[in-house]
Amino acid sequence: LVCNAVIALAKAVAFRYTGSGAMFAEAVHSAADFFNQSLLAFGLNRSQRLADQKHPYGYANEQYVWSMISGVGIFFLGCGVTTYHGIYSLLNPEPLHNLGLGLGTLALGGVLDGYSLLVASQEIRREAAKSGVSMLHYLRHAPDPLNTGVFLEDSAAVVGIAVGGCALGLAHITGNPAYDAMGSLFIGGMLGGVAFMIVQKNREILLGQSIAPTRTQQVVNILRSDPAVLSLHDVKSVMVAPGVARFKAEVHFNSIAIADRYLGLHDNLRELRESLHGVETDADTRRVLRRCSQHLYLMLGIEVDRLEALIRSECPEFRFIDLEPL
Repeated sequence: LVCNAVIALAKAVAFRYTGSGAMFAEAVHSAADFFNQSLLAFGLNRSQRLADQKHPYGYANEQYVWSMISGVGIFFLGCGVTTYHGIYSLLNPEPLHNLGLGLGTLALGGVLDGYSLLVASQEIRREAAKSGVSMLHYLRHAPDPLNTGVFLEDSAAVVGIAVGGCALGLAHITGNPAYDAMGSLFIGGMLGGVAFMIVQKNREILLGQSIAPTRTQQVVNILRSDPAVLSLHDVKSVMVAPGVARFKAEVHFNSIAIADRYLGLHDNLRELRESLHGVETDADTRRVLRRCSQHLYLMLGIEVDRLEALIRSECPEFRFIDLEPL
């Protein structure tokens, strides 16, 4: 944040003394980065609040809300303002001044933004390696739009500095300020593209993005291979936060397998046999059947807990699991 604030201030000063539209676009770009990363930090902090009665799945999605607001801010502040200024400069060209100051400021910004991009790319590579996918695949399908958003913003910053430098240089060499205005338009269009990608990614998450089919299928295989399960229906999975998913399925349990498991615990089989020996009246029959029903109902709950623990041990990202008996 401090880095972006310093860069934005330096570019604003450079614009004041050069009159460059491309420099203005870069100053707005850096200012937008500063405010947008402030929003991301704010959203990330609020998303770490613990779940409560009002939000039983926690506040993780709040970071996506603020990330989307960040994308909208980039579009209007970064794309809109720079594009407007570029068109104005194209229609009302003015000579440029202090080329050295402008290029020096861009060079400083390039070093700082380049370092930030290097750190962001290393983080993307690390996360992609953990997921066993390529960096490009991770950028397109990553469950965490924050890392992707930071990487895209840093990439746009580096490209914008290069474009701004070229536009400033061409305008000085040729004496035609139109090159500088076109540089501003290019930067504005690039920021619009980045903003669209950030908004689209967060939109998918907020609407309920499905987790990778291979991971969902792994959970399905775990359940189907268990003797207590006959079949699964209405299987759904969704991301609720980076690295956190929810799994839901309707389960047709094997009542015979659950009964056998119950009878195999402790002395349940012997106790049931002794209870049956004492059955003489209808009331005795009802008493024994009610007791068996209660125990089997409790056994079903134990089986659900066992299956959920088994899923979490194999697929720890599924922290919220809903198995509904049919």
